[in-house]
Amino acid sequence: MSRRRHLNAEIKLTRLAFQPGEVICGMLLVDSSNDNGISKIDVKLFGLAKVFCRDEEFPEHHYGRPVFLHNEKILIDRNAIVYQKPEPLLIEIDDAYRYNNEPLNGICPPGCHSDPSGLHAGHHGFPFEFHLPTSGLESSFTCNNCPVSIKYHIIASIMDEDGTVLMECSQPITIVKPSHASISQCQSSNVVAKCIDLKKSCSVYASMKLAKTCYKPTEPMCAVITINNRFVKFFLPCPKLILN
Repeated sequence: MSRRRHLNAEIKLTRLAFQPGEVICGMLLVDSSNDNGISKIDVKLFGLAKVFCRDEEFPEHHYGRPVFLHNEKILIDRNAIVYQKPEPLLIEIDDAYRYNNEPLNGICPPGCHSDPSGLHAGHHGFPFEFHLPTSGLESSFTCNNCPVSIKYHIIASIMDEDGTVLMECSQPITIVKPSHASISQCQSSNVVAKCIDLKKSCSVYASMKLAKTCYKPTEPMCAVITINNRFVKFFLPCPKLILN
């Protein structure tokens, strides 16, 4: 949630992990304690792949200093206007139309909420959705001390009549391309498809059994860790599972 005096904003999503071709559905919640002069609110889906590394192979060509290599690629950049204060209609109307019809308030982009008098103080909710393309998106990736990162964000911008951004808030999301590798399904809870040696020594032997080795986001991962101890003394096994 982003906060500013008299103005709060938060992005709510139905979930945070998606695959290409799916639809991202969400709601932008805006809480205003007074009339802030909000004229436009848009929501952006933005994805960026970035590479940043240091080349020290030929430092003599650069006065003995390493060269910093930087490159980035925009994977997706889509905007949706969820609110806009209508612009007045600059047309002439006769007296008969003025007295026999409702007043003309103005125009705004299709699909967005509008109010001729602007966004008043109170709680407001603006729904939005983005259809992810089936191709062109890479799986999200980020890691400490790694020069490569692929990140996706939902970014909301609240602006006044001059186009000045009053507030921005963002929500990171994860996009995972479906794997085409063969996934071995476990027919029974007693049947295992993979056995991994964790540690061997003269006194202790440990192994881990997995039903499969390929998982989807948010899918539970179940493992059975077996420890054979030939120590004379008894100890309490406390295995720690680290996912890389």
